[in-house]
Amino acid sequence: MAWRATIVAPEIDPKIIEIELDALVRANRYLLLRHRVPPLYKSGVHYQAETPPKEDWLTAPVAAQLGLADCEDLACWRAAELQMAGERARPVYKREQVGGYGFWHIQVERENGDIEDPSRLLGMK
Repeated sequence: MAWRATIVAPEIDPKIIEIELDALVRANRYLLLRHRVPPLYKSGVHYQAETPPKEDWLTAPVAAQLGLADCEDLACWRAAELQMAGERARPVYKREQVGGYGFWHIQVERENGDIEDPSRLLGMK
């Protein structure tokens, strides 16, 4: 199962991003209970950016099958794992600028307030 969202406007309503991230975490929690998917950091999945305007939102089983995922896929997978272990973790986003282009980068906020960045841990430069 994969979601595809095409970003057509330079500014996106942050509330919609929160809703979509929460939905992907919830889908991952459901799917991780029903599919044999290794933990994110043992899965062999690597970070790979998508070429705009393409933007696929992948569930954990799909990302595991492909072996590649970008920031929202990885952060929502990791947040789902942590929630299933009883931690109040959630995906959070921030606006970043690279080479004159603005984009959203998704990370995981841990229960203690620390920020975990699965994308950087899995190959994002």
